[in-house]
Amino acid sequence: MIKITNYNYTTVQEGVRLSYTYSELNSSGDITSSNNRKSFIVVDKDVLGKLKEVKEYLENKENGEDK
Repeated sequence: MIKITNYNYTTVQEGVRLSYTYSELNSSGDITSSNNRKSFIVVDKDVLGKLKEVKEYLENKENGEDK
């Protein structure tokens, strides 16, 4: 089983890069591998829209508009 432990995204020259780390667990829940990393350029328009929503939410929260 794979568990995502962290993710972030940033705009780069190629587009939006989504990076994440994950751990692998066996059927007993023991960690068999950790701090694995992957990244890719997001091309799915729905995912890009969700990332934009998260960014807007955070900006609104910082500007006191999260009510």
